[in-house]
Amino acid sequence: MILVITNDIKIKVLVKKYFSAKTIMFVENVENLSDYVSKEFINKSTEMIEKVIIDISSFNDKKEELVKAIMKIKLIYCLDIIIIALGYKAGDKILADLFDVGIYDFIISKDKSLQDREFVDAIRGNDYIDSLKFRSEDKHRKKTNKFKIKRKLKKEIRKSETRDSDFFYYLKNISMSIFRVVSYIFFTALLSIGATAILNKSIRDMILEIILGGI
Repeated sequence: MILVITNDIKIKVLVKKYFSAKTIMFVENVENLSDYVSKEFINKSTEMIEKVIIDISSFNDKKEELVKAIMKIKLIYCLDIIIIALGYKAGDKILADLFDVGIYDFIISKDKSLQDREFVDAIRGNDYIDSLKFRSEDKHRKKTNKFKIKRKLKKEIRKSETRDSDFFYYLKNISMSIFRVVSYIFFTALLSIGATAILNKSIRDMILEIILGGI
């Protein structure tokens, strides 16, 4: 079953060119798509619905509300959606927003030959690559720039960590060198005192007295 939501009789005639009348179920007199989806579509048995064709020029919704309503149908019911938006351009924000949620089938041309090609492709089912022209270039640039910034930041962090590591390694080596020198002087002094004490009786007696006094 092909569910077609439109208030335009010309769109009905257009859809009948591509689908058998027996397979089409028209939904008419829908002024607000958001209300229809929340109150009526939600109660429909969707098992028999193969595709949903939505003429977005038929409703009074704000663009944001319209996109949310179509998103509900797409994401909650996992139905294939064809958007009819005659006269719209590939760069229009609403089409870019719908592309971003995984809708790739659009009928926008008023030219009969181009329109026919769009319908044939939409019935077959376009994929991401086929519909790239509907993607927002601004969003693409922002994502690309964000990726470049993150990559640059990671590189700077790695450089900083390397510099810190090199600095601590250098500091460790300096500390070890100082420790060795001080240790050498200390033990040399002890040995010198020890040797002098052995040779000099008065110094030996003084050290002995200090030791005994500490005891």
